[in-house]
Amino acid sequence: MIRALVLDGCINSALAVTRSLSMHGVSVTCGAESVLCKTLYSKHTSRKLVYTSPERCLSGFIRDIKKELISLHYDAVFAVSDKTVLALSLKRNELEQMAGLAIAPHEPYMKALNKVDTITAAQTLAIPVPKTFFPETIQDLKLIENEIFYPLVIKPRQSEYPAGDRIVSGGAPTYAANSVQLHETFRNYNSQLPLPMVQEYIPGQGRGVFALFNKDGKCAAYFAHKRLRDIRPTGGGSSYRESAELDETLKYYTEKLLNHIHWEGVAMVEFREDKRDGSFKLMEINGRLWNSLALAVASGVDFPYLLFKLCSGDDVPPVYTYQKGLKCRWIMGDIRHIIEVFRGRPQGYTGDFPKLLPAIGNVVFDFFREKSYYDVLSMSDPGPFAAECIAFIATPIRKKITRLLQGKCIDGNF
Repeated sequence: MIRALVLDGCINSALAVTRSLSMHGVSVTCGAESVLCKTLYSKHTSRKLVYTSPERCLSGFIRDIKKELISLHYDAVFAVSDKTVLALSLKRNELEQMAGLAIAPHEPYMKALNKVDTITAAQTLAIPVPKTFFPETIQDLKLIENEIFYPLVIKPRQSEYPAGDRIVSGGAPTYAANSVQLHETFRNYNSQLPLPMVQEYIPGQGRGVFALFNKDGKCAAYFAHKRLRDIRPTGGGSSYRESAELDETLKYYTEKLLNHIHWEGVAMVEFREDKRDGSFKLMEINGRLWNSLALAVASGVDFPYLLFKLCSGDDVPPVYTYQKGLKCRWIMGDIRHIIEVFRGRPQGYTGDFPKLLPAIGNVVFDFFREKSYYDVLSMSDPGPFAAECIAFIATPIRKKITRLLQGKCIDGNF
């Protein structure tokens, strides 16, 4: 029997991988950190695994994965979050003796994960990037303040870091509209991590190029979509998007950059279209499968199965055409979008920001305006959406109870 182990069952892309591989006759075991994770309840999941989070204990996570790989033969292991990809990559030499790893080789992945390496490579290749600084100390801010213009984006150098026996999140980007906010952010930054980078804010729309590269460095598949609505109005993942024509300039930049770092496997190269002059600026490389993967599969680019074939050593047929104009929605992402709008504009953010009532109207109206595909909702596979709704309600309650119990323990009253 052909088997695949798919990790990160709480993430939409894990569900898209599971559904895709199952439709191609692959028996899928889904792994997750919690029994509330939606992909565990898909009819396409043949076996379930709950493992230790690498954020809590890296060695425990690796132990759980090894135990599963010993118990059954697996042809491929998929990871779709940076924390699990990084965890697997750090132990790649041990794990790839047990199963194929559907992740990029370690050195290219680390170059993509580290934004300093990404920005430096782009500058070497004359790929436009935002003006960016990498201060090593808080005192360095004084040296660059004469060279920067507000507003600024303050980003972690990596989305995830190895720290002892844990994987630690670098945190979300923040914004600074003036020097006071910039210095405040740096003073409050996690002292255990490298200081974040400082980047000029680029007004405009995010543009992504999704690609799969063979072992010989040739691209086997391309895809592009247009964001119609972001989960956070400040940018990030989308809750509603449409398959679109791939811009030739972005394709050229993507090939040039990924070939430079000797990429193999899937990647999403993110750009921003500067509305001031229409130019594209490279933002980052996501060296993994992406949250909106369901749209690519629906449009005719089955990245999960292509990656499975690559991982298995089979030839990957080129896929350069796909259906344009398909729309795909993440309902829970739309709900989160409304919540983010309700919370209001983040400190230091000066870009466009929607008002609450029009935001609610757009989300509701889009349900009736035209046909859409869905990341999670499926009439033929309803379990994941039901589990997602339950988790949406239960998770905040569980976290609050945990904090209360922890507080009682600290106070000595429990």
